[in-house]
Amino acid sequence: GVMTWTALPEVFPHGLAALWESTGWPVMGHNRFWSHETPYAKQNGGDYEFEIGANDTMAMPLEQRFWDDLLRNSSEWGLTMYEQDWLYNEFEGVTRATTDVYLARDWLLQMGRGAANNDLTIQYCMPYPRHVLQSVEIPQVTNFRASGDYSQDRSDQWHIGHSSIIAHSLGLGPSKDNYWSKPDQPDSDWGPTAKESRSALQSAVSSYSTGPVAPSDRIKYSDAALIKRACTDSG
Repeated sequence: GVMTWTALPEVFPHGLAALWESTGWPVMGHNRFWSHETPYAKQNGGDYEFEIGANDTMAMPLEQRFWDDLLRNSSEWGLTMYEQDWLYNEFEGVTRATTDVYLARDWLLQMGRGAANNDLTIQYCMPYPRHVLQSVEIPQVTNFRASGDYSQDRSDQWHIGHSSIIAHSLGLGPSKDNYWSKPDQPDSDWGPTAKESRSALQSAVSSYSTGPVAPSDRIKYSDAALIKRACTDSG
C-alpha cells in the first residue's frame, strides 16, 4: 500500500515539479490504496483521521481536509487528473467500508470535492459497478478504466465494448490501458521475447474510446507518426 503520495527520487531525481516545469506537460497521477501504516494517519502520528480496522492492512481517509491538502499540493507539480486505482481492493480491504452504509460513499465524495476544489478531474481504476455508478454525484469523474491491465500476451485486452456500455450511459469515457506503439521495446520488464503485434489496433481503440490515450514506450522507441493520429503535434 501507499505510504506517502510523493515521487520516488530514484525515478524522478529532480522531483515532479522540475519535470513539469521543463516540459509543460499536464500530469495524470496514479495512486493505489493507502497502507494501514501511512504516516498521514493520526494513528501513525500524522495529521488526518483515517479508518484503520484492527485487522485491516489498508486505510481509508475520513476528512475532506485530507483530500483538499493532498490534491492542492499535487497541483503544484502539474497534476491535472487524479487516477484512483485499486478501488475495489481498498473497498474490501477496509472492513468498515463493507458494513457502514455511508463510509465508502463519503470517501468518494470527499475525493471528488477535493478534485473540484483544485480544478482537477478523476479517473477510476479497478472499480466495481457501484463505484462507477457513484460518479453520478461526482462530476469530477470523467472516465474509468474499461480494460484490464496491458501486456503483450493479452490478445483481447483491447476489447472494451461491454464495459463501454455502462460508461456511455453515465457520460464517462471508457479508458483502455496503455500500449506499445512499436512492436519491440528493448530491456522491457516483460522480457526479450515480448512483442506487440497490434500497435495500430491498440492506438485506434484508445483514440476512439474517448478516454485517455497512453502510449507506454521506452524513451526514443515510440512510433511518433502513429501516436500523432490521436492528437495534434503539440500533444
